[in-house]
Amino acid sequence: MWAFATVVRVIILSSMFKKAQRATTQHVRDAVTKGKTRHGEHFSVRTAALTDAASVITVVVSKKVAAKAVDRNTLKRRVRAALMHTKLPSSTTHIVYPKKTAFAIPVKIMKEELESLLKRG
Repeated sequence: MWAFATVVRVIILSSMFKKAQRATTQHVRDAVTKGKTRHGEHFSVRTAALTDAASVITVVVSKKVAAKAVDRNTLKRRVRAALMHTKLPSSTTHIVYPKKTAFAIPVKIMKEELESLLKRG
């Protein structure tokens, strides 16, 4: 049982952003009030400028998209995995909102669409 818990912990930690890359509550508030939204087939991305040099990002999955918490968390992990090695524009806050159709697509297509939405800024 202990070995299984260790394996699960490694998988979960590998799909998280570093603390410096995660958006805080204030970053999200600023992005929602002052940011611009771009829409794709499977995602919407809201972007706002930051005064800091680093970019931050977060993934938000609403109950409209996935009613069960297990499904919301799975989708968040898949999106974070797609974003893990994506180069973000500097000094920006990004909020990624997956749509219901994001469940059915592979991570490779997720990555391509997210990269195009993030570059459009």
